[in-house]
Amino acid sequence: MKKIICLSFLIALFASCEQVIDVPLKDADERLVVEAIVTNDSDLCYVKLSKVSNFYSSNSFNAVSNAVVKVIENGTVEYSMLLVAPGIYKATSLIGLPGSTYQLNISVNGEQYSAISKMPAPVSIDSLTLKDEFFFGDTSKVLTCHFQDPLNVSNNYRYKTLFTDSIGKGISIDRDQFFNGEYIDRDLFSVSGDFEKSLGDTVTVELWSIDAAVYDYFFTLAATLNSASGQFATPANPNTNVSNGALGYFSAHAISRRGIKLIP
Repeated sequence: MKKIICLSFLIALFASCEQVIDVPLKDADERLVVEAIVTNDSDLCYVKLSKVSNFYSSNSFNAVSNAVVKVIENGTVEYSMLLVAPGIYKATSLIGLPGSTYQLNISVNGEQYSAISKMPAPVSIDSLTLKDEFFFGDTSKVLTCHFQDPLNVSNNYRYKTLFTDSIGKGISIDRDQFFNGEYIDRDLFSVSGDFEKSLGDTVTVELWSIDAAVYDYFFTLAATLNSASGQFATPANPNTNVSNGALGYFSAHAISRRGIKLIP
């Protein structure tokens, strides 16, 4: 059993279909921003497209609604993603299969963009527990996610916390480089008092099994945002697995979930 207090990046997020992440650019060119997800949950398979020019522009969602979007499974099965809301594309029949490779193709205004992601196998959450921890003179709630990391497999994880009426205000990611095959107790910390405000409610934790490129995106996004918040550093653009100068990511990932009632 291994206690993990690993890489947790607390990033300001804005509510949307899933999340709007304001990406600082190191130049002023208008760029396509891609947030594309294929999962083993059909309700969460979507492509979201927008345009952004720079970090100091408006946080409004500048939807791109004139694109042709396709997702191809294992090089053979093609899904046409249809516009269902400004900038948001879905295909009701698309459900991701662990072990399958997915290619995203986007055509918009004469430009072509593509990305590839292979869906890892899901890793089940065994249980969730809630405890009190003492930090800097105050007591805070800490939620711990317990699961078995598969042996001899390179795994990358993202943790999401879902409250009754909101999504947790942070991004937590891990790579099993130093705990491969071990039983994991992963602490998820309260952000802005989220756990304390939700006492008495049921909270759901999602464990995403993501590929290495998507892990790299979130890792470098955190570094970019931290750099942009400083006074002297010039931020670089976060790494992306989408071609042709686009920003954002395409992730084929498997999700496992478990809920817990936060008892005061």
